Amino acid sequence: MIYLFLRAIYVPLVHDEAATFFHYIHTGNFLPPYAHWDANNHILNSLLSYLSSLLFGSSEIALRLPNVLFFSFFFYFTYKIAGELKNNYLRWTFILTLCFAHNFIEFFALTRGYGMSMAFLFGMIFYTIRVMQTNRLIYYLASALFLLLSIFSNLTLILSAFIIAFILFINVFYHSKHHSRSYNLKALTILCLGAIIPISLGIVLLLKFKEKGRLYYGNLDGFWDLTIRSISKLLSSSENLLFPLLAVFIFLISLLLIFYKIIKTKKLKSFYNINHLFPILLIGNLLAVLILAKVFGINYPEDRTGIYFFPLLIGTFLFALDQSDLTKKQLFPVILIPFLFFPIHFLNSMNLTHSSLWSSEHIPSSFFQKVEESSNESGTVLSVGGYHMRTLCWAYYNFRSGGNLNQIQSSHYPETLSDYQIADEKVLENYQSNYSVEAMDPISGLSLLKRNTPILSHQILEINKTSSGEINSKYFSFYKGEVDSLLSETLLIKLTMNVSSDRKPLKAWVVAQVNDEENQKVAYESISLDWKKTNWIGESKNFSASLFLYDLPKESKNISIYFWNMDGAQFILSDIHCSISNVLIE
Repeated sequence: MIYLFLRAIYVPLVHDEAATFFHYIHTGNFLPPYAHWDANNHILNSLLSYLSSLLFGSSEIALRLPNVLFFSFFFYFTYKIAGELKNNYLRWTFILTLCFAHNFIEFFALTRGYGMSMAFLFGMIFYTIRVMQTNRLIYYLASALFLLLSIFSNLTLILSAFIIAFILFINVFYHSKHHSRSYNLKALTILCLGAIIPISLGIVLLLKFKEKGRLYYGNLDGFWDLTIRSISKLLSSSENLLFPLLAVFIFLISLLLIFYKIIKTKKLKSFYNINHLFPILLIGNLLAVLILAKVFGINYPEDRTGIYFFPLLIGTFLFALDQSDLTKKQLFPVILIPFLFFPIHFLNSMNLTHSSLWSSEHIPSSFFQKVEESSNESGTVLSVGGYHMRTLCWAYYNFRSGGNLNQIQSSHYPETLSDYQIADEKVLENYQSNYSVEAMDPISGLSLLKRNTPILSHQILEINKTSSGEINSKYFSFYKGEVDSLLSETLLIKLTMNVSSDRKPLKAWVVAQVNDEENQKVAYESISLDWKKTNWIGESKNFSASLFLYDLPKESKNISIYFWNMDGAQFILSDIHCSISNVLIE
């Protein structure tokens, strides 16, 4: 818990966290169908992180606090489920493997749904075990509650939820003769309200995401090539083929042990017991994923979206071993030695600098600080270029620092006009003649580059205006004209103004757009005001930014620079100064 708290404080936000922050937490708009449609929205995580941000602000720890706290739930249920194992070695293996798999538990130190969903998954499993053991209504209720929470913290758990719901319904009917009609009716009511309705809502959401093309993570390359190998790489920090092969081997051995036990008892119904709950979930999820991919074209899960297979596999193997005669062998503990990999890997992977899954996109705060210092010294808002996966992390740094710097412009990366570039090793040679290295990050391999000389530009147009008092128009135009009169293939647009609005945050963009003769868009760049700050209270020049329109195609006809007020908020724009310059390519 201490380690996760420290990671939540010191590890910079990763791209997906920053997207969650700007789209759902900062806006407070996370409930479908009103929220931005994207699978990034793990609804319960967005809700709890939003509430945490209201109490504690927008710092990393404030946003991640709900997930960190839910690790205590995960540990509790892991400990309780481990208690169902008869063999002491297996109990400790279960606990140490799941609680010291570094790249698995680090999700509890991120503001994503995956961490808390594992706590809810294990809560759902534990209380289902209690249902199977005691058939008490309170455990039906607890299992249904954790089923609901698991779905809305991570929609990929809907398959597990469906399987658990099926088991609970079977359990009601299996024991119906031993209970009153009133009891059975209460149990079925609990399951209908706490299981069927949430599962149905989850399916509706998934279908909507599918319709809108937002189930984009993963692909259809195959369960082995994508799911098994990506999860193995995530957990082991290695692409060595040994790890996915070992996972398949463990799965097959588990099946052999389970089938041997059933054959030995000569009773098929012996399969229905708490020792087989993990294999039922594992096999059920596996078959469902294969069917959904083959029949409906739904992507195989990749790394984090399939992370639930890891605890299900561990539970399947250890509970299968627990029923076998192998536990009676003197050398039995030797079988468990490979699981020492996880605590050893944990010790080797411990850090307070970066996330294992997003290490290649890690932008150290020192990069931002150097650009900020340079911008303050020069008295200008410097332009920054980079790959699009770095824009949101940079925007979060900027937001936390007051929103005075430019956001990263990524549409033409790698371009050579921006004052600064955040570049990876693959494209460094593109910058050798124009840039020098200011800083390097050994974790991601990214470099912060500074342009040796400012670009040459010639101002060709200047606009000064003010909005006529407070308005709520969806669009406010700064400039509209023909591109021909601007003479250049690449334009530099600079804009300063005073923005005032009571809306917090003000969801609005400054947009530069170029259309062709048929009024079709051929170039488009934007600056998001809600990525910069929450409050716009009319301070002098509280908005200052610049952007490039690169390599305008020959068919370019008209250019528009405007303010897009997305939510129809009341606003005032004053002391607007907008300039358009030709960029003189060297």
